[in-house]
Amino acid sequence: GYNLPDVRYPLPIEANAAGVYGLAHPPLWTAPLERSIKFYTELLGFTFMQPIEDIGQDKWMQEMLGVPGASFRVAMLNMPGGPSYSVHVPTIEIWEVKGIPLDKSLAENPTKNLQGKGYNSYRVTNLDALVARLKAAGVKIIGAPIWPSRGHGGVYVVDPDGQLVELDEYDNAPGEIAAGYPKGDTGPAELKGEK
Repeated sequence: GYNLPDVRYPLPIEANAAGVYGLAHPPLWTAPLERSIKFYTELLGFTFMQPIEDIGQDKWMQEMLGVPGASFRVAMLNMPGGPSYSVHVPTIEIWEVKGIPLDKSLAENPTKNLQGKGYNSYRVTNLDALVARLKAAGVKIIGAPIWPSRGHGGVYVVDPDGQLVELDEYDNAPGEIAAGYPKGDTGPAELKGEK
């Protein structure tokens, strides 16, 4: 069965006009699977939603991902925080794909300017303490935490496969308007596409 966390504040979330509810599960491709699981569970506090499952040469997954001949192991980890829709808490889906060549260029150069490269961003309570703990565990930190304005600090770290992970601390509680933002405002005009 699935290990779903207790969601204390489910919200009646509706799909937008395009029919999208919200984030479900960003995927990560890894090798080996256990190394990434250790990073996300032991260092960032994620929990298992579904333990490692060896699904082998699953024809449906091969077709969906466009990787004929591949075999798969997968684990699902619960992200901290509230629901993205209904009572669903977003998860990270971590895949180990074998039987096909693995491009390791991201792991070798995590800040490489690769078209289509993405990253996940997580809100944290104490950025400096978390960065110190990650450094002690040997995690690569990109630069130093910056505190640009409005009670916000952030830093990028690198997971075991070269995936950038953004960590952000804010001085406002989740759900509260950040200092300096008018009620209903979502940020600076240039970030919203306004002139």
